[in-house]
Amino acid sequence: MKVDYNNTEPGRIAPGQYEVTVAAFDVVTSTNGNQQIVLEYEIRKDIQQESQGGRLRYDRFTFTENGAWRLSAIAKATGVPDGYDFPSPEWFGKVMMHRSFLATVEERTYNGKTFPNVTRFDPSRQPAAQPELPVDVGGGFTHIPDKVQDEGLPFN
Repeated sequence: MKVDYNNTEPGRIAPGQYEVTVAAFDVVTSTNGNQQIVLEYEIRKDIQQESQGGRLRYDRFTFTENGAWRLSAIAKATGVPDGYDFPSPEWFGKVMMHRSFLATVEERTYNGKTFPNVTRFDPSRQPAAQPELPVDVGGGFTHIPDKVQDEGLPFN
């Protein structure tokens, strides 16, 4: 690969609305000891839109009662049933994987740097691209089947 000094930053994602899919997650502990789920979104490639394939990184959800409103907002936008109880941050991350929604992105400045920030979660306006989802076979998501059957999913 050839070094190009004119290409030293990823493409900028402008403020706006984007159809996205949850592409990755991590569970971390904040400096004050709270567990957080960090989600990464990919701007869907299967829909004609700006920044296709771009990544929105480091969206943090604090797994506390005070942070529950934000978890509920993304859960509602991705079709998780009202009243569903996530037993752990890991479970939340696994359930969110590959789910699609409409993200409203604004710019946020922190420590002198400006970056895209997801400020709103709405249901997708497009059909979801359905990858195979993990199925609960007892004690968590441990098996990925060849064909997903509704009976094995934690909810439909």
